[in-house]
Amino acid sequence: MKSSDNDIYIYAQWIIDGLGHVLQDQIIHIQDHFIQSIQKAAPDSHHPCHIYLSQCTVLPWLIDAHVHLCLSGSLDLSIRQNQLNQSHDDIQSKIWEHIQQHISYGIGGVRDGGDQWANGLIVRHQLKTSPLSFFTYQTPGTAWFKKGRYGTFVGRPIHQVQEI
Repeated sequence: MKSSDNDIYIYAQWIIDGLGHVLQDQIIHIQDHFIQSIQKAAPDSHHPCHIYLSQCTVLPWLIDAHVHLCLSGSLDLSIRQNQLNQSHDDIQSKIWEHIQQHISYGIGGVRDGGDQWANGLIVRHQLKTSPLSFFTYQTPGTAWFKKGRYGTFVGRPIHQVQEI
């Protein structure tokens, strides 16, 4: 295996590859945040891995399919109300913080429900040229809700579909 300064080699005792296969004793080659190869570790090989996960199972990144990255998740109603009245800069900062938290927990992408002012679209655009560009961020931009239904705390009301 050829190596450069941007290469990371991880030994994993077990890998669940996302295609239904369970692999044992594998070396994962990562370059610039992307997996380049997964190969069986040769029994007599002394490849210098950077990370040894000899008691671990590695699996693909997870996707969080329903989030509102603009919110803190607090149950305190005063905190929730205050965060809805924050500036665009504060909301975008909170979204960036939540993206970094998701990555640290092994989540490689989210499907965001949006916010009142479409701050997620701004962050998604910035994300494309950031060091975190590998993170998948789906968002509709503006969150909408139908009167009398869920979403009044984060979205804009619609009365007819044509309003969207």
